[in-house]
Amino acid sequence: MLPLVSPLIAIVSALLVGALLIILAGANPIAAYTALFQESLTTYFGFGNTLTKMTPLLLTSLGVLVALRARQFNIGGEGQIYLGALGSALVGLYFQGLPALIHTPLALLAGCAYDYTGDGPDPGYYASSIAALTGTYTLSVAALPSAISNQNLSNSAFITAKVVVRGRLSKSNGTSPASSGE
Repeated sequence: MLPLVSPLIAIVSALLVGALLIILAGANPIAAYTALFQESLTTYFGFGNTLTKMTPLLLTSLGVLVALRARQFNIGGEGQIYLGALGSALVGLYFQGLPALIHTPLALLAGCAYDYTGDGPDPGYYASSIAALTGTYTLSVAALPSAISNQNLSNSAFITAKVVVRGRLSKSNGTSPASSGE
């Protein structure tokens, strides 16, 4: 029973703070929450959209959780997931003709290699570039600048992935920014 109390308090607190902000914006919080939950959970499109937005957040949270369980600190998960996805997408698009049994694991490994999210003696490109710039690999007072740099560079990783997907990977006359140009 006790392990459920803390998450419930967090959920109720978030809903109350949200309601207060909605009231300050001049709207009805009950109508806002009703629309939020009805659209996101009861319609086919809304539920699919909820899953689409929720999956990267859950995967990023899982990466942070694994790092924290190993007593390491990893705060740039959003940028890491964008660059890992970009690495997988590039292999998926440019290594065509391989059997699915080889192609799928190769794309997954490329995502991991492109941006391995660990902090250790051999972290991946994105995480290690932050550590190399600051000379730190573990959480301490001296590692705080690397944590801040990692978080700030998440936006750069997002922009990099966006430029590649909307630029190099899209047709010049295509309607979808994620089309491969074929």
